[in-house]
Amino acid sequence: MSTASVQQSHGIFAGECAPVYRQRQEVIDGMRKVYRQVRRGDRVDLDAVEQWVSGLLDAVNADMEMALWVTNLRNPDDYPYVHAVNVCVLTLGLCHSLGFERGQLLEIGVGALLHDIGQARTPTHILDKPGQLTREEFDIMQRHPEDGYRMMLAAGRLTDLSLAIIRSHHERIAGTGYPDQLTATAIATPVLATAIVDVYDALVSDRRYRQGLPADVAIQAMYQNAESNYGRELMQAFIRFIGVYPVGCVVELDNGGVGLVVSAREHARLLPRVLLIRDADGSFLEQRRLIDLTEADTTGGWYVRRVVSSSDLGLDVAAIIRAECLLPG
Repeated sequence: MSTASVQQSHGIFAGECAPVYRQRQEVIDGMRKVYRQVRRGDRVDLDAVEQWVSGLLDAVNADMEMALWVTNLRNPDDYPYVHAVNVCVLTLGLCHSLGFERGQLLEIGVGALLHDIGQARTPTHILDKPGQLTREEFDIMQRHPEDGYRMMLAAGRLTDLSLAIIRSHHERIAGTGYPDQLTATAIATPVLATAIVDVYDALVSDRRYRQGLPADVAIQAMYQNAESNYGRELMQAFIRFIGVYPVGCVVELDNGGVGLVVSAREHARLLPRVLLIRDADGSFLEQRRLIDLTEADTTGGWYVRRVVSSSDLGLDVAAIIRAECLLPG
């Protein structure tokens, strides 16, 4: 392997990660306050929401890979707020890749950030129930898009596009969604884009009652039903955007090494940059190494064999990211 492709890693992402992380944490903390406002019956501070979305969009435009990297800092205890921010970031990135301009992206981002705001009024025992919901519980859960829509409509500030995302992100193009059973022609592309991201982030996130799926498993499951849910072309656009090996997923290399995907560049989807965690001999590294597989000698097995489950290897992805970005625990 060429020496240019390996770099000793010790807080290597600290400089890149810090501004994105600060912006992310500000919005997570802000969404926690927003949920409290809703539960108290207070008005949501939409000035703050718009500022947060603008900041997240700036972060996405400045460094998409790092914006995606920190979406892997998930915490089951803060799921509603982390999920809201992740859905906003990923939807902004996807819609940017689809050609939407800044003004539209700001509207999309507001809707994506507030897409589940109606759940602030959903009983916690239903939101966190580990088993299957009863029919009555499911009916209550299904009210959150309309609850959120009515709440934000009454605020009088949100655009039709932002409101459509809040109300319709559970609609599906075959008419099987809720609350209005809309079909393909009645669902705007940004709404379906938010729907894809919403499902993806929910599937890969750890919850108090279950572990998240590996990214490739989640994508495969979604793609199987893409035709009737989101449209195959839009699902393919999401896969192109997020990459064959999404940022933050754990991959095994052909030589036995294991690493975290750091970037999934469009010109090298199958040869990402990888933060090596376990060396080819199977030993875990105290000082992880950053490897660019486009520069590595593939005769040494430096290419991706498969995606693996972090839990199967006993890896705490969030802890590794925090260590390499010098972030507080």
